[in-house]
Amino acid sequence: MYEFTRLKLDRREFENLVFMGEPPWWREDEERHRFLLDICYKPLKEVALKVIERSDLERQDQCPVKIFDSIDIIAKNKKGKLEKEPWFKSHARLSLSFNKGLMDRIWIRNLASHERKISQNGSFYTEDGNHRALVYAVYLELGKAVYEPVDAIHATSWDIASGILGHLPQPADILENNGKLQVSEHHKEKFHLPIGIQINTYKRH
Repeated sequence: MYEFTRLKLDRREFENLVFMGEPPWWREDEERHRFLLDICYKPLKEVALKVIERSDLERQDQCPVKIFDSIDIIAKNKKGKLEKEPWFKSHARLSLSFNKGLMDRIWIRNLASHERKISQNGSFYTEDGNHRALVYAVYLELGKAVYEPVDAIHATSWDIASGILGHLPQPADILENNGKLQVSEHHKEKFHLPIGIQINTYKRH
């Protein structure tokens, strides 16, 4: 039986969420993607601080929109071509119209063993919602917002949630819970959000 849990993250839990993993094609041009690679697999609070520092703006000019707009890193896509706009441009747009009350829930999962080695201070991996989470984290670090609990959905194992971004299923036994979040509600075999869920077909031999 598969289980999804609705959660409300307190500030510590939110700031310890692990930011996105690196796309493999970024490693093919490490110089161009150096800063982006440096924020991958890091706790969210650390990523927000790195982004604010990278912007190099004077204190009086520090607002989320200006911060994200000031970082002009243009990444390459998986075809090896440069994107049409800077990587943080979408974060600037999110910042421009940011409203915590309209912030959609974040999908999280347990860290896999190799991710725990990289993210020793992290708790859970942010599978969907990295960008809106980063915008909110920057607002918090700048004192532009007061923390309100973030809604999240936690999959008890990554093999269940593998339909989210099309990843291949992984056996649940490679995952371990590296933190504790309070359970508020369970949804067993009746998950109704418009996200594809794959049945775990992994079998031991």
